[in-house]
Amino acid sequence: MMKHIFLLCLTLLFTLQIQGNPPSKILLHIQKKGQIIDGFGIAQAGWADELYLHHKRTEVMDKLFGDEGLRLSIMRGEVFPQWATDSTDDHAKRRAQLWLTRYAKGVCNVDKLIFSTWSPPAYMKSNANVSHGYLKQEYYQAFADYLVAFCKAYEEAGLKLYAISPSNEPGYEAPWNSCKWTPQQMGTFLADYLEPAMKKYCPGVRIIYGENPSWSNPDHPKLQFLSSQKFVEEIIDAHPAMDSNMYIASGHGYEIPLSQYIPGEKDVEVPVIPYQKAMGRGQHVWVTEISSVDPLDSGMDNGLKWATLFHRYLTDAQVNGFVWWGGAMPTSNNESLIVLDKDKENYTLTKRYATFGNYTRYISVGSYRVENELVSLPEELMVSSFCQGKQYTSVIVNPTNKEIRCRLQIEDAEQTGVLMQYTTTASQDWKQTEIKHKGKGYSLLIPPCSVTSLVGLIK
Repeated sequence: MMKHIFLLCLTLLFTLQIQGNPPSKILLHIQKKGQIIDGFGIAQAGWADELYLHHKRTEVMDKLFGDEGLRLSIMRGEVFPQWATDSTDDHAKRRAQLWLTRYAKGVCNVDKLIFSTWSPPAYMKSNANVSHGYLKQEYYQAFADYLVAFCKAYEEAGLKLYAISPSNEPGYEAPWNSCKWTPQQMGTFLADYLEPAMKKYCPGVRIIYGENPSWSNPDHPKLQFLSSQKFVEEIIDAHPAMDSNMYIASGHGYEIPLSQYIPGEKDVEVPVIPYQKAMGRGQHVWVTEISSVDPLDSGMDNGLKWATLFHRYLTDAQVNGFVWWGGAMPTSNNESLIVLDKDKENYTLTKRYATFGNYTRYISVGSYRVENELVSLPEELMVSSFCQGKQYTSVIVNPTNKEIRCRLQIEDAEQTGVLMQYTTTASQDWKQTEIKHKGKGYSLLIPPCSVTSLVGLIK
């Protein structure tokens, strides 16, 4: 009798534990759609010649754009202020960028070629210099024609542009090639000069605007600067008739060292938020540049840091496109995904390269982000999911030191076939595992300190 009572108590206790701790699950709601994904990419602007002169340039390009590499669909180049000159140095820069662009498009089938302008030609500017200064208003039409000529020159070479930007970081007069624009100046130039010129001579080419260093303004009363978000909003407010189908609102995702501007102040985090006004106008929103200049760290901690930010820009900011700053550079900091050795013979793949690949390799252009629901999982776990046609992809960032077991289920569609798992840890990149369907969904094992991509099918 006592034995039966004991077993009954154990059964009751076990039942209560199950009821109090429901099974860990990731639930996908395929029919609840978010933004469409235009693609992922890198910039090689300003560093095209370093990659062009590297002895393994084709191998590095394949690591970025090829099927065995990141499978990137966007390449960002520079509209050089000297691009129409014939000096030896300028010709070398143009030749390097043209070769990289041709290889990306012709060999790797890159979907979107975009170019940003760091400075107009010096003769058009207030200080007759490619650094600092501003574009004289009497040259607005000439500069619009200049950008049209750049687009047409590439098109004549068989390289039609997807988009062009009249200014990289318009609010920042950098010591390198730069040009200062206010939102009022940029709005006038876009609405009255560049938009009409592009419509007439380069139909189909979009215009990127925004591109300031900070994505949005930190909430701090002492810090006064214009973020990309505010820059974009002021232009939209002043020019409600702009053709939104032509524009891509954009920003850069750099951290703001507050102490650099206000001595004694603590640094603050830049909010990763959606550009509501641009989205409300139907404009797509891109991160067109992001990286950091802290000392080089090629390890998994850095890879996890960036995977977290990739997740936040896709989910919190709801961006359509994401472009890392430096694809391949000879650098001693964290600007590039691939670090080129100065001997031009070798290179290093960083872990941010690998974790970026967990997004770029498995989220296809044209996918929609879909809703996740996490049940009884650690709050540190991050999951973003996407679907195109019958294929869905989930990217899981596990920054904890714990192995996580859970189920993956789709609530509003029927799963079918095997689920492919691609996992990046400190010791492996995109390790492939097949998971067979069992019951309702799939049983997952997510390693600690990892980024995992899951690719499956629905009926």
